Amino acid sequence: MGSRMYREKRIECLCWLVGLIAILGFSIVGALPWLVPGHLPTDAFPPPSELPLAAEYFQIAKSLANGYGFTSPFRIPSGPTAWMPPALPVILSGLFLISGKNEFTTAILFHLFSTGCVIVSWRWILGFANRVGLSPIAATIGMII
Repeated sequence: MGSRMYREKRIECLCWLVGLIAILGFSIVGALPWLVPGHLPTDAFPPPSELPLAAEYFQIAKSLANGYGFTSPFRIPSGPTAWMPPALPVILSGLFLISGKNEFTTAILFHLFSTGCVIVSWRWILGFANRVGLSPIAATIGMII
């Protein structure tokens, strides 16, 4: 009985490690446009000055950080915006203030924040899969695919 539990724990740890490596790998690939602008042999990435950080969300976040609230998302005072949920602009505005209002640093901080959220979610998914009897291997394969 103890040997079986040890084997299951090893499989769960291996799945956690594989998932973590996959998440970090995807995160690095997702950050490439910001980390090595102009060095990638493709026209798929726009120049760094044109990289959108969820453009509408980020413009609203900059408006919040500059003290204008939800009123000028595109540099023109337009009144309150109602088409974007407020949580993400508030998080982005906090990161924008933390970074000293530097867009590049904000993008990297947001990327790290998002990656951390995915890692925490992955740990929760593995625990949930274990509780409901789903193989951690199946959950790992499903996450990577």
